[in-house]
Amino acid sequence: MTPRRHRCARAFSLIELVIVVIILGIVAAIALPRITRGSEGAEVAALWADVEALNKAVELYTVEHGAAPDKPKIVSQLTQYSNAGGGVFSGTPDPANGVIYGPYLHKIPTLKLGPNAGASGIDSSAGPDIGWIYNQRRRSLRPNFYDGGGNIPPDLLNKLKMTQDEAESIGGLGDDVDAGEIASGP
Repeated sequence: MTPRRHRCARAFSLIELVIVVIILGIVAAIALPRITRGSEGAEVAALWADVEALNKAVELYTVEHGAAPDKPKIVSQLTQYSNAGGGVFSGTPDPANGVIYGPYLHKIPTLKLGPNAGASGIDSSAGPDIGWIYNQRRRSLRPNFYDGGGNIPPDLLNKLKMTQDEAESIGGLGDDVDAGEIASGP
């Protein structure tokens, strides 16, 4: 007589499966808020990188042309080739006509945060579809954080870790912008 071989059934019990599911739930509860915070921090970092890139482009334009970009032509002046006077624009350089300066940006970046997120327009005052506020006298571009009522939303201030006064000092109020223009738009 030969001894019977018992097949040993190797399977997880219901208790073991429940414990694994609970552990995975705990790990997810710890990890998800950290991942979310990381993406919010990335949005803020990307915003400040865009502000720096825009202002470097204005600075380079100013050095090469001897004057700051003009308000009505700033998008063309920063994103296309131009002549020394900043008045002739082309998608390609044209040395025969002196169109050799720039471009300083591939395109105007869209605003990453706030009520105007997704806008890339540039103007000297806040308004709908305006992502960036240009102060020609200061030669600087700032994010347009303002909502339709001329306020910076509190949730945006929390995300930026700034007070209202700090955000206004970098958020678009300057010598060329008056508070009435912000509240009413263009």
